[in-house]
Amino acid sequence: DRLVVTGASSTSLSESLAQKLFVDNNTSPAKPNVKTASAIVDAYQVRFNNVSVQSINLNNVDGIVIAGAEVIPNQKEFALLGMSFLSQLEIEQKQNLMLLRQNF
Repeated sequence: DRLVVTGASSTSLSESLAQKLFVDNNTSPAKPNVKTASAIVDAYQVRFNNVSVQSINLNNVDGIVIAGAEVIPNQKEFALLGMSFLSQLEIEQKQNLMLLRQNF
Protein backbone atom coordinates (compact mmCIF):
# COMPACT_ATOMS: atom_id res chain seq x y z
CA ASP A 1 0.00 0.00 0.00
CA ARG A 2 1.12 3.51 -0.74
CA LEU A 3 1.96 5.95 2.00
CA VAL A 4 1.67 9.64 1.18
CA VAL A 5 3.11 12.27 3.51
CA THR A 6 0.96 15.37 3.46
CA GLY A 7 0.41 18.66 5.23
CA ALA A 8 -3.18 17.67 5.98
CA SER A 9 -4.41 18.23 9.52
CA SER A 10 -5.59 14.63 10.02
CA THR A 11 -3.88 11.33 9.49
CA SER A 12 -6.26 9.50 7.16
CA LEU A 13 -7.04 6.05 5.81
CA SER A 14 -9.32 4.98 3.03
CA GLU A 15 -12.34 3.04 4.20
CA SER A 16 -11.19 -0.13 2.40
CA LEU A 17 -7.71 -0.02 3.97
CA ALA A 18 -9.21 0.72 7.40
CA GLN A 19 -11.38 -2.40 7.08
CA LYS A 20 -8.34 -4.53 6.20
CA LEU A 21 -6.48 -3.12 9.22
CA PHE A 22 -9.52 -3.69 11.49
CA VAL A 23 -9.88 0.00 12.36
CA ASP A 24 -13.17 0.48 14.19
CA ASN A 25 -14.95 3.46 12.66
CA ASN A 26 -18.36 2.57 14.06
CA THR A 27 -17.84 4.63 17.22
CA SER A 28 -18.43 8.05 15.65
CA PRO A 29 -20.97 9.39 13.18
CA ALA A 30 -19.83 10.36 9.71
CA LYS A 31 -18.74 13.97 9.39
CA PRO A 32 -20.04 15.30 6.10
CA ASN A 33 -18.06 17.72 4.00
CA VAL A 34 -14.49 17.00 5.09
CA LYS A 35 -12.23 18.88 2.69
CA THR A 36 -9.31 17.06 1.10
CA ALA A 37 -6.89 18.37 -1.50
CA SER A 38 -9.00 16.87 -4.28
CA ALA A 39 -12.57 16.55 -3.01
CA ILE A 40 -15.17 17.13 -0.31
CA VAL A 41 -15.93 13.76 1.30
CA ASP A 42 -17.63 12.07 4.25
CA ALA A 43 -15.35 10.72 6.97
CA TYR A 44 -15.40 9.12 10.42
CA GLN A 45 -13.29 10.40 13.30
CA VAL A 46 -11.10 7.69 14.83
CA ARG A 47 -8.14 7.27 17.13
CA PHE A 48 -5.45 4.96 15.77
CA ASN A 49 -3.98 2.80 18.54
CA ASN A 50 -0.60 2.86 16.81
CA VAL A 51 0.84 4.48 13.70
CA SER A 52 4.27 3.20 12.59
CA VAL A 53 6.63 4.37 9.88
CA GLN A 54 9.83 2.34 9.85
CA SER A 55 11.32 2.82 13.37
CA ILE A 56 8.85 5.57 14.39
CA ASN A 57 5.93 4.37 16.52
CA LEU A 58 3.27 6.70 17.90
CA ASN A 59 0.27 5.67 19.98
CA ASN A 60 -3.21 7.21 20.13
CA VAL A 61 -3.04 9.28 16.94
CA ASP A 62 -6.21 11.18 16.02
CA GLY A 63 -7.35 10.62 12.47
CA ILE A 64 -10.16 10.01 10.05
CA VAL A 65 -11.39 7.19 7.85
CA ILE A 66 -12.56 8.57 4.52
CA ALA A 67 -15.79 6.89 3.52
CA GLY A 68 -15.88 5.39 0.05
CA ALA A 69 -14.12 8.21 -1.80
CA GLU A 70 -11.24 8.04 -4.25
CA VAL A 71 -9.10 10.89 -2.91
CA ILE A 72 -5.98 9.84 -4.80
CA PRO A 73 -6.70 9.14 -8.49
CA ASN A 74 -6.69 5.41 -9.29
CA GLN A 75 -5.83 4.58 -5.66
CA LYS A 76 -8.68 2.96 -3.73
CA GLU A 77 -6.52 2.23 -0.70
CA PHE A 78 -4.36 4.94 0.83
CA ALA A 79 -2.83 6.23 4.03
CA LEU A 80 -2.09 9.92 4.45
CA LEU A 81 0.16 11.10 7.25
CA GLY A 82 -1.27 14.37 8.48
CA MET A 83 -0.23 16.80 11.16
CA SER A 84 -1.92 14.72 13.89
CA PHE A 85 1.08 12.39 13.34
CA LEU A 86 3.74 14.71 11.93
CA SER A 87 3.42 17.40 14.64
CA GLN A 88 4.76 14.88 17.16
CA LEU A 89 8.01 14.45 15.19
CA GLU A 90 11.10 16.43 14.44
CA ILE A 91 11.03 17.18 10.70
CA GLU A 92 14.09 18.22 8.74
CA GLN A 93 14.28 18.88 5.04
CA LYS A 94 17.55 18.38 3.17
CA GLN A 95 17.31 19.20 -0.51
CA ASN A 96 14.63 16.82 -1.79
CA LEU A 97 14.52 14.59 1.33
CA MET A 98 12.25 14.87 4.36
CA LEU A 99 13.81 13.36 7.49
CA LEU A 100 11.49 12.35 10.32
CA ARG A 101 12.73 11.71 13.86
CA GLN A 102 10.66 10.67 16.84
CA ASN A 103 10.82 13.00 19.85
CA PHE A 104 11.38 11.07 23.07
